[in-house]
Amino acid sequence: HYIIKERWKEWSKIFEDFCTKLNTIENIQSRVIEVKSIFWGDSINIAGLITAQDLITTLKGKIEGTVVIPSVLLQKYTKKFLDGKTLKEVETELNCHFLVIKDVYSTKELFDFLMK
Repeated sequence: HYIIKERWKEWSKIFEDFCTKLNTIENIQSRVIEVKSIFWGDSINIAGLITAQDLITTLKGKIEGTVVIPSVLLQKYTKKFLDGKTLKEVETELNCHFLVIKDVYSTKELFDFLMK
């Protein structure tokens, strides 16, 4: 499993700790991958501005399996990224499956579920 994070440093520790705990579960290997915005520039630290192309450029050939992303990467009430590509198109291009979580609290709920 891979957890995609924006470049917001305050959340980095939370996601790193989350992956460390996930990795204690048998048959689960996870890591955090930082996605940089190519579209808007390297100084962007807002997940909602990450485009499908940013994900593709960062992840192509580096992942397999399930990728956890925050819902703010998608336009509200759609399965489209800011640049218009659909979730399915990106899954196909990267040969992976996205698990879209609502927010950081959903991440905690996912972890609590897996630890039961």
